[in-house]
Amino acid sequence: MYLRNTFTFVGTAKIPKASEKFTPYSEKDYRTSGWTNRDLKFNVICGNNRHILEVRDGHWTDGHGNVFTLGKSTRDKDGNFVHGEKLEIPWADRFNPDQISKVAPFKKFIVDLNNPETRNKFYSALPDFKSGNMTDEELSYFNCSSIDDFNKIIEGYNKHRREFLTGFDFAEFVYKILKSGKLDKVKLHITGDIAITHDDRPDHEGFYRHYIPNRIRIADQDEPETSEGSIEIYYNKNSLDSGSLDEKGKYYVHGYTFSYDSNRKKQIPCPVVLSINAKGNPNDPEDKTEKWAEVFKKRFTIQNDDSVKWKYIGVKVDLLEGSQEVEITDDMLSQNEKEMLALNLITKEDILKDRGGKIYGDIVREDIIKGYARGWLVGPKPTNYEDSDFILPPLSGASKPEKNNDDFTDVKDSDPDDIFSDIPV
Repeated sequence: MYLRNTFTFVGTAKIPKASEKFTPYSEKDYRTSGWTNRDLKFNVICGNNRHILEVRDGHWTDGHGNVFTLGKSTRDKDGNFVHGEKLEIPWADRFNPDQISKVAPFKKFIVDLNNPETRNKFYSALPDFKSGNMTDEELSYFNCSSIDDFNKIIEGYNKHRREFLTGFDFAEFVYKILKSGKLDKVKLHITGDIAITHDDRPDHEGFYRHYIPNRIRIADQDEPETSEGSIEIYYNKNSLDSGSLDEKGKYYVHGYTFSYDSNRKKQIPCPVVLSINAKGNPNDPEDKTEKWAEVFKKRFTIQNDDSVKWKYIGVKVDLLEGSQEVEITDDMLSQNEKEMLALNLITKEDILKDRGGKIYGDIVREDIIKGYARGWLVGPKPTNYEDSDFILPPLSGASKPEKNNDDFTDVKDSDPDDIFSDIPV
């Protein structure tokens, strides 16, 4: 079973400006097929990183059809875990609370715009409310004189928390709230899936990464801005590359991950390159970079006499996309700065302050391993894969739907309505 590759971004979000070649939000009605597509793209800035997130979904224009999803997992009478069953919910019933309550949480799209402190207190008190054992402290925090009063708190909380069963509706909601400007300076916690697609157009080649969000909430006040991911990587004896160790202080791991391909209707192998920092800070006794590097070097090494050709493991990575802050080095100095340094008239700290306090290098796109993904401390697992399993399968007659200006009509953007007028941000 393939695991999901996921991301967690903590930062600020914004709708980018539209141009002739770029449209951040669109609805397109395909007259020939009777299908309507909705596309949303927005930026998330996490410190020095800038990511583009996207949501794309559609439905039959006349409103027929179903939402295909999964029900909640349960426990049988013996306490054994039972996976949720497949559900088909009529498109017209997708906003029905009774239908939404049947769906597994991980299959929903959720936006929670409640105050972080209120949200945390709410979820902390909810089990006590359900069991009828709320403490006086919990009741006092929510200004409730009795447990019955907490029902009003639930109503108010749910007013600022929305659950959707489709990316189609989620995209519209997110677009409206970001376009309204209410969240321009609000730090958000956004999670979702990392999808990788192959470019199947004639005379094109390559794989492209997409960040597809499904959870957005206001970040806790003390949450640092971050760009993290969890990636499941498959590797063989040739994957570990130490050729850049002396020059860049890094190992590189060339491997594959799997991602669902809508054209082939199956999971396909997608190439990935992950890096491992191998040079730590010699002046920091707490720096464990080199120890981690040694551990991962061993994990990604497969001996020639090993009977297993391919192994896999889940790792946590820093997802770098942007100009990163770097330390000042001699090759960055002007002749005047070098002469003054040599005479001890200034220090590198003085130069750094003179340049604004920070120095940024070139734009980088790099996935740096920083630890094991959740559930993977046990280490890598063997597979029965052969090299041939990592060859991209042919399309087998499938093709992408053709899209041209004669096949659709644009649907105008809708303006934010009063549903967002009292969001507490």
